[in-house]
Formats: sequence, C-alpha cells, structure tokens
Amino acid sequence: MFSLNKFFQSLLNMSDYRNVNKCILFILILAYSVLSAFPASSQKTSRIKRIGKRSWHCNEPSIAINPLNHLKILIATNTNHLFYSKNGGKKFQHQKVLSSFGVYGDPVLKYGLNGECYFVHLSRNPEKKWPEWFDCIVVQKSTDQGISWNDGAAIGLNGKMHDKPWIHIDEEINSPYKGSIYISWTQFDKYNSSAPGDSSQILFSKSTDAGLHFSTPVRVNDQGGDCLDGDSTLEGATLGNLPDGTLFMVWAGYGRLYFDKSTDGGKTWGTDQVIASIADGWNLDVPGFMRCNGLPFVHVSLDFGIRVVTAHDVNGKKQIMLYESHDLGKNWKAIRVSDLDETADHIMPHADWDKKSRTYRVLYYEIKDHRVQVILSSLQPGAQKFEHQIISRKPFEIPGESLFFGDYIQVSTLDNITYMVWTEVEKNQSVVKTFKLK
Repeated sequence: MFSLNKFFQSLLNMSDYRNVNKCILFILILAYSVLSAFPASSQKTSRIKRIGKRSWHCNEPSIAINPLNHLKILIATNTNHLFYSKNGGKKFQHQKVLSSFGVYGDPVLKYGLNGECYFVHLSRNPEKKWPEWFDCIVVQKSTDQGISWNDGAAIGLNGKMHDKPWIHIDEEINSPYKGSIYISWTQFDKYNSSAPGDSSQILFSKSTDAGLHFSTPVRVNDQGGDCLDGDSTLEGATLGNLPDGTLFMVWAGYGRLYFDKSTDGGKTWGTDQVIASIADGWNLDVPGFMRCNGLPFVHVSLDFGIRVVTAHDVNGKKQIMLYESHDLGKNWKAIRVSDLDETADHIMPHADWDKKSRTYRVLYYEIKDHRVQVILSSLQPGAQKFEHQIISRKPFEIPGESLFFGDYIQVSTLDNITYMVWTEVEKNQSVVKTFKLK
C-alpha cells in the first residue's frame, strides 16, 4: 500500500534539485503509484445503496426517474414498500402504500408526461385466499412525487386471477394517442389448474384520462396458454410504440417469443407473430434458484426499429439475447448480449433506452460457481457490440431454492442518467440495491 508520508520524505531526501527532469519523473512515478493503490471501481461501488431494512425482505424492485426533475426518484419493491428521493438518490424516504384493493407484489413504476407517477401492482382482496385474492390489476397515482397516492383504479375485476402487469405511456409528440396509459398482463382462468378448459390469456387496457379510468380489457393473444405458470403459460407482456402511435406487444409462451401490433390505440390487435423459438422456454431452470426467467421487454424507435431483450438457453447456458427488427417485425436479427463469459449463466434481463444519448442498456444477473454478479451491458449508437460493466460491489451467494428472489430487476435511463435496482442476498435475506450511473 502506498504511503503519503514516504512520498513526502522521498521528496525531502532528494539532493539534486537542479535535475528538474529527474524530479518531475520521480513525482510522476509516485503519483502513478498513488492512483494504482486504489481500485478503478472505488468511485462506482461507493455509490451503491441498500434500500430498506434487511428484515423487510424486499425484492422485485422497480425504479422511475421524474422527466421534469431528475433529482426525484421513486423505487417500489415487494410487497408494498415504496421509497422516494428528492436529491437524486442520496437519501430515500420510506412508506407502505395502501389501497382498498390491496397491494401485493409485482410492482411497476412509471412517470407520466406531467410529472405524475403511476404505481401498478397486484391486488390482495381481503375477502379471498391466495391465489384468488389477485382478482384485478391496480393502478395508483401520485401527483406529489410519491408522498401520497390515490386509492387506485382496479382493472379486470371478473372473478379470475390476474398476474404480472406492465405499464407503458405513449410519449410521442405527434402520436394521436399521446399521453395514453397502456397496461398489459396475464389472466388465469384458475391459477395452477391443469383442467383442459382453463387457460391463460394476454390482456390489454388503456386510460385516456391520466389513470382515473381504464377501458374494458381486450384479449391480445390468438392461442391461449395453460394455467400452470410455466413455459406453456403466456407471460411477460410488455409494450412499445412508434411515433405514429402504432403499438407493439411482446410476450412468451409455448417455447416461443410472440409479438402483435395495434394501429388503433389498442382497440383491436392483429394476428400473433413468432419472433423466435426459445429452446428451454421462459421459465429457466438454474440450480440454486427457486425460480428465474427470461421474460421479454420491448422497445420501439425509429433509430433501431423494434428491440426485444430476453434470456434463454444457448448451447447449454442461459444467455441474454437481443432480437432486432428493422421492418416492423417481418424479419428478426439475433444478437447475443452476454458475451462477457460463455461459461456463466445469465438471467432476468431488463432494458431501457435513453432518447438523448441514444444508448440502449441491459441489466441482468450473471451466475457462475454458485455466485451472482449484476452486469450492465450498453450499446452505443452506431456500435456493433455491447460494452459491459460489473455493477455489483462483489459477487454474492445464490439465493437457494427456499428464498424468493423476485422475478425481475430494472434499469431506467433518461437524459444521460441511469439508475439501476436489483436484488442481492445478505444473511439469507433478500435486499434491494440501487446504483446511479452518469
């Protein structure tokens, strides 16, 4: 380890001050030693922050950046924890969000165009038992940066079970549906039922009055899945739209990635199309995990067309894959994202795209030798390959098959600022970590 005392003593002991070149060279060598004594990642890792107490067992986090004030950040975790920051994530305030429909997991956050925020989650009907208590999708709204929330709107109240929602907002200036709030999710006729008559469906609903009311849900998929919450179940529906308002939705099921599109703001949908076949399905079998997945996330832009990030088996290892189409889904190009270590497994990707820097970022877990790391892979505009960063401070133990680790993590990037949230294991408990990259 380099010592500053030894550095100054060496300067004092130098006798030939007339030899300026030697003195300068000596100082440069010692200065290099100072810099080399500190790891290159020290600045990065010092900003990693744990969110909440270990005893709260937080996992499955979502994060959102206020587009009108980047210092205002919101994080939500299972089952009803919410954290808000007014100073760019330096300090977070905690609260538990309440709703008469119940708040129970699968949290997703999204800021609207006017700085309002939407909190989407599963319900917990107090008059029903698990899993029947998930009887709708709930969308709550805050207009004071997450300090308070309305009771929420309930979508899909029809006596069936509703799961894994996602939210998308049309932010395109010239779109006829600008400001529309879109919700996609999975409906189970009866969860975990093997009866031939019970199926899973992909549903869609929208709001045109800033989340106060939502349209009657419409079915998007053509072929229903089963209700066993596995590879033949339809799951992971997410949305994106073009500047003209054309909507694209992707999901997984039956060992395939599907997409569909709507040209009338989601009122009607076309015929399901297959993006790719995925050998082991979306429900990934990785030793040391109760469950993990490779569910897809879609982004749409005139810059790159349609991008879908997912994870599935490639030559015996789980890898992060990007499927890209430049002709509205007629043809797809497969790009491997996780090429950092071919001997490791990579799971649970989430992606976001920064319209300002035009950088596409993918966050995911890497598993090797029963240890887990968090990786951020970034694709700069015009680049052919992803650049990789190890985000987690150090590898952590796999969660084990008795600890629920959550089904997704999240990266949010806006105007050259990127926030990430993920789950780690500390003393046999799940904890959420966050990190700001700028």
